[in-house]
Amino acid sequence: MRRCRLVRARAFTLVEVIVAVGMLAVTTVGLVAVIAANGRTASELLRRNQADALGDAITVELWRLRELTGNLSALALLVPTEETAEGLRLVASIDGLKVVRESDADDPDVGIRVGDRFFLVELRRLERELVFVPSAGCLAVSVEVSWPYQLRAGVGSSSTTIEKSSASTTLFTVAITP
Repeated sequence: MRRCRLVRARAFTLVEVIVAVGMLAVTTVGLVAVIAANGRTASELLRRNQADALGDAITVELWRLRELTGNLSALALLVPTEETAEGLRLVASIDGLKVVRESDADDPDVGIRVGDRFFLVELRRLERELVFVPSAGCLAVSVEVSWPYQLRAGVGSSSTTIEKSSASTTLFTVAITP
């Protein structure tokens, strides 16, 4: 008579399965956290690049204000000096293509829709490095760009202005000539 020998297949125990699932869960949570952090960093770098590229749009707005005021000397009087607490305030669209004086932002002809206002730009006239002399014909201004200017809580909701202390900021200089 032949003897049947039962062969037991080796399987994972319940403890081994629980440990493996736990390790997979911890690894997944770690990966999701890293991916989210990379997404925030990439978004911040994109916004910083957009803010740094605002120089041309700011120059265009300064030229528009120069035309409204009549000359470069009158424009220079609109821009406070570096020692002042608050500079001439401009707002820029989220795409960085449009910059207007904050007081003109609601103007339907030149303004920016409330939901599109993303960058706050403050201009201060340079007094130490490049002093404005009307006969020299060059107005150099220090530009401080901070963002976000306003955030929407949701679709169709009103915008909330962000405290400057919690905003990201970059600084650069622009100059215009007659």
